Amino acid sequence: MTPPDPERIIVGPIEIRPDRYLVLIDGRALPLSQRELALLTVLARRRGEVVLRDELYQLVWGRPHARSDRSVDVYVHKLRRKLEAVVPELRFIHTHHTIGYRLDPQPTPLERSHTRDPAPAEDFDDDSLLRGSPRGAAPRAELDFLAG
Repeated sequence: MTPPDPERIIVGPIEIRPDRYLVLIDGRALPLSQRELALLTVLARRRGEVVLRDELYQLVWGRPHARSDRSVDVYVHKLRRKLEAVVPELRFIHTHHTIGYRLDPQPTPLERSHTRDPAPAEDFDDDSLLRGSPRGAAPRAELDFLAG
């Protein structure tokens, strides 16, 4: 019997070949950016565990997490949309608010009325990612005058 391929990660219908920059879902190729592939690979290697946001920043971005940076949230959103485009009835990535994300080894049926994701990546520009607010949205401090 041949040993399992260490660079082949299988989670449900998802097969990841990081060494080949390849992701297959039910045998169909899923085009991902390098960052999306790195994020999915980290989550898949630790499937079933909650991976802390700080860990994801360190492992995928190679830097510590700045509290106002929403990059992980935006990339998780993009990754979810790509996965759901191929398998629309299943939710693979679960959010543990303010903590991190978990890739479910047994994907769950998607309940659209209960899902909540950050705004899609196209609603953010580079500066707004650093501020944590959508493009064109005023920073929180600029809105405080409305309260009083």
